[in-house]
Amino acid sequence: MEQMNSIRHRLPTPGRGILSEIASAAAHIEKNQPTQPPALEDEEPLDTSTEPLLRDMPTDSEESIRDVSDWPINELANNSDSEPYDGVAGRVVESGLDCIAFYKSFRHVHSRPAQGRWGIFFIRPRCISLAADMAASTGEGRSVCLDALIELLYTHELYHYKIDAYCLQIESSGGSLLYKPYRKLVSRLPIQEWHEESVANAYGLAALRRNCGHLPRSLHDFLRLLVASSPGAYACGVHEHQHGWKDALARQVASFFSPPHQPSSVNSLIFSTIRAGTNLGNPNDQNLGAMLRLHHCPVYWIDWVRGKRSVLTPYTISVREVERDFVGRYLAGIPDHTSDHEFYRIDNGEKIKMPNPHNPDVMPWEFKNIIGKAGMSSPEFHLARHQTSGWKKNVPRDPVLPPRQGFSDLMGRGPKK
Repeated sequence: MEQMNSIRHRLPTPGRGILSEIASAAAHIEKNQPTQPPALEDEEPLDTSTEPLLRDMPTDSEESIRDVSDWPINELANNSDSEPYDGVAGRVVESGLDCIAFYKSFRHVHSRPAQGRWGIFFIRPRCISLAADMAASTGEGRSVCLDALIELLYTHELYHYKIDAYCLQIESSGGSLLYKPYRKLVSRLPIQEWHEESVANAYGLAALRRNCGHLPRSLHDFLRLLVASSPGAYACGVHEHQHGWKDALARQVASFFSPPHQPSSVNSLIFSTIRAGTNLGNPNDQNLGAMLRLHHCPVYWIDWVRGKRSVLTPYTISVREVERDFVGRYLAGIPDHTSDHEFYRIDNGEKIKMPNPHNPDVMPWEFKNIIGKAGMSSPEFHLARHQTSGWKKNVPRDPVLPPRQGFSDLMGRGPKK
């Protein structure tokens, strides 16, 4: 039975009037700044998550944007196991959560993607695929998996809005531009210094603990592992106490507000003012004025389609990679016998049925069975793939993992010697 505490009942739907007012106010404030900092001399990028997304979009595709209330119930139910496994978790391991959802600033309302709109965007097919992957790994229903995923993603992206809105408040007082030069600075830093992503992930996991008491523990564990497996500062979000990352974030923003040769007391005041804005409160967050309250950030579903079909490329795993590299190298698998399929015996003694060799890519049920017998979840598979440079380094694995519960067919037989 659906829980009324579900995230789908708590996502805001602000009116178009307030959205336009916020974007107009930001444009006016930026236009009337007396000076532009050096960081804005050339065209500044959107947030780092949107640049690679735009590069990957086919030029002849069409954006499909839906209201957040259009929950993908039918798509979840009809998500077909006849299509190859789409390893969205692998994208997150490589580039962080912003590959499946992103925040677009009100400062870029007239730019792509989603020209004419700003706010939080959930990339619809990727969210659905990851929810299906979560269900396969945890045994929970796809609908409740999507609820947990959206809880994490919404809070993560809402934190990006909070930083943007808080910077606008400071800018409105007549000070220097903060947000755009700060975002440009971050785009040039290594991912280990994207401190905002660490704090955003920490708040996302905290929201899961706070709002999802009705959700199975296995879903929180899956998403926490996904965060821990993410690159750079994204992975630091597993730490509940984010004081150090908030301090570092505030220093990055404050660096564009502090002229040289100011008294240290003034710099301390500027830092402490910005640092106060790095906290994420309730929907009536007192750090934000009435116009910029958290519930005024809109939320949408987005996809890129051609003929009503998504053109986003799935993150597939080839049959050849699974048999030769993952099973053969990483799991030290050896051929056991052949019938209609090849069977391998792996390091923990389990017998694995190889995928259908007539398909180029692994199917969802094949992937689920193989990694389950290997004792791994999908985030662990993709993290190991990344850490071994595609199963080439530090193989075979050590230590050996027992199969996950429900996947063993050893019947008391131990791992191979």
